[in-house]
Amino acid sequence: MPVAFQQFFGLLTTPSGNLIYHLILGFSISAGLPIAFFLWRTNIQPLNYRVVIGLGLLLFLRIGLFFIGGLIWQGVIEQSIWQPVAERIVSMLSISILLWLWVFLQPHRRSDFACLIFFLILLLSSVFLSVWWVGQNNGIALNGSGLDRVLSGFSVLTAVMALFLAGWKRPLQWTSAVLFFLIVLSGYLIQLLRPNTGQDFSPYIRFAELAAYPLLILLPLRFPTDFLYVAKKAIPEAKTMDSKITPNEMALVESGLNLPLAFQEGKLGTALPRLISQAMRADLCLLVSPPDDNSQIILQGGYDLIREHYLEGGNWDGGVFPTLSAALRNGKTLRLYADTATPDLNNLASVLHLDRIGHLLTTAILDEENQPIFGVLLLSPYSDHRWNSEEQDTVVHIAKLISKLLIHLKNQAEIAAQLVEAEQSLIQAHESLAALQQELQIRPMYPPEEIHKSQQSYPLSEQTTLEEELHLALEEIAHLHAELEKAQENLWAIQARAPGLERGTIIANLAAELRQPLASILGYTDFLLGESVGILGSLQRKFLERIRSATQRIESVLGDYLPETGFLSAPALVNVQPVNLSQLIQGLIESTEDQRQSKSQQLECEVPDELPLMQIDATGLEQILHKLLENAIQTTPPQGIVEMKVDLKQDNQQSRYLLIQIQDQGGGISADILPQVFSPARQEIPLGLGVSGVELSIVKAMVEALNGRIWVDSVAESGTTFSILFPFVPGKSTPLEKGEVVE
Repeated sequence: MPVAFQQFFGLLTTPSGNLIYHLILGFSISAGLPIAFFLWRTNIQPLNYRVVIGLGLLLFLRIGLFFIGGLIWQGVIEQSIWQPVAERIVSMLSISILLWLWVFLQPHRRSDFACLIFFLILLLSSVFLSVWWVGQNNGIALNGSGLDRVLSGFSVLTAVMALFLAGWKRPLQWTSAVLFFLIVLSGYLIQLLRPNTGQDFSPYIRFAELAAYPLLILLPLRFPTDFLYVAKKAIPEAKTMDSKITPNEMALVESGLNLPLAFQEGKLGTALPRLISQAMRADLCLLVSPPDDNSQIILQGGYDLIREHYLEGGNWDGGVFPTLSAALRNGKTLRLYADTATPDLNNLASVLHLDRIGHLLTTAILDEENQPIFGVLLLSPYSDHRWNSEEQDTVVHIAKLISKLLIHLKNQAEIAAQLVEAEQSLIQAHESLAALQQELQIRPMYPPEEIHKSQQSYPLSEQTTLEEELHLALEEIAHLHAELEKAQENLWAIQARAPGLERGTIIANLAAELRQPLASILGYTDFLLGESVGILGSLQRKFLERIRSATQRIESVLGDYLPETGFLSAPALVNVQPVNLSQLIQGLIESTEDQRQSKSQQLECEVPDELPLMQIDATGLEQILHKLLENAIQTTPPQGIVEMKVDLKQDNQQSRYLLIQIQDQGGGISADILPQVFSPARQEIPLGLGVSGVELSIVKAMVEALNGRIWVDSVAESGTTFSILFPFVPGKSTPLEKGEVVE
């Protein structure tokens, strides 16, 4: 090694170099901490609270080293024993903290928990090794010792792990993370290969840290948005005594007031995305139409809140967005995180010409019949904002308000068109009436004797013709008066028209009101049947059991009709999550055991030994299978057999599907009833079925909402088989809480 390098490395391990080393690392950590705290508190980059926590912990560890140095300076502890090992342990723990900061930008329970466990393992191992090293107390230098190799090995392992995760996950500014850990890794590798024996401090590790730690200033500035520009737009102006509204609120009010004018001019594709993006503070908002029969999605327009420009419309192939297309087609609310295992996000980024779209939140705008007319897509490609359940409820509420406004504007437009048409008819009628009146007023201008002379001068045939024309004119006047009165009545009827309450809302409110008294009836009935207040007679018990059975039947009916109004008519939540199919099927078997035992029936299941996790709505799938099993149990005679088959299929395009079949021994369905099995208009329950048409129509709608299909096969005098087919999406993500829609 050249002499200059030896002198430089020697300077890093001398007392003056020690001070420079600690000051540079301390100032590098302190420089990024106030920036992260400022961006977090001003809500410009809310995720910087993680940076504040991480940098604060690093600063705490460095302050701990200064504290140990103070104890050594006072002679409380010996330098050669405590300070070298403490410095090496702090460097190792700092690498694990920086791994968490650089790689895991977004909060994630499993990842955060794994990083915490890894940090605690390193901390406990360090404490054990430190106690062991102090116990040796044999005057051996740290460099080149066994403890040096162990601590350097732990640091190398952590740095390699950080490089792998940064290259795999590729978070924001992942290249800076790779550069940081490469520099640190090179210092520790040189220390392992060429340890500077005879000394306690490693010049290679210190030099690598001096070169890498200034990069920590990039941690709070990882987002691509310009800092000053975002700060100027996002920080509201200070309110004075004369200011009652902020500029952001004023822009939102202005967008809302311009919405009716945009509707009249046919510019909803630009006005609606701007209004919603300003209300939700979304980086990007798109307005799309649901997929048509050819799976084509029309982009009506969009608005980029960060760059403040509009996006032009276009056509998309809905086939490349399977999850998004299903949600738009059924008017559902959907939330997808950036690490969700679905092709929708990458394909959406491709059509929008973006490197990434961040996290996705979408909901539907419905018409009077609760059919989706528009879909609203909120994206966070710049801020990487992670949508939560509260924001999901907010955008659903905004979509409902916009839906009511659009329905009102549409009715107003129709009424205005009818008013214009009626006014034109009135004008024409008034013109015709004025012309007739003017024609009739010509005759009284002559004196009566002249009229008499003129009548005498005309032949009888001409007088008769004149009287007939006058009679026809009077009839025309009467007809026009009748038309005027009819037009006026139509105008009154049009002006008095008002949209009524939605049928789904009425049924949902009624069902919600009925559930509480039904629960009270069931509770008191069970309390009396328990004979806690006295022994019941046989007749009394019989009557109470009938009351309980009837109440349960009412609850069952409510359970069947409430999904129709909530799941089919309102924008329900598609709660996609990894589902253990084996556990779900086992739960169904246990839940229907009492019904089967009452009829001495057997349930034969053909299920593969190992079923992988599947991305699907667990609650919806459980309701579908439970209703079909209930139908099979009610249809199958006592001591009969109900069969359930579950299998994974694969087509020629290597696509995988989940096939579930439920077969009964109910004697089959007649050929004339078979086409009407899923019809909600079928109220009676024919032979071969155990549930009504309304219940099976709900099952069919729920299957289609989960992007599946259902059909029925029946063999006369044998039985019926219901088959369900779902596209299989393997589950790899963390299960979410109830109400969340992603992963």
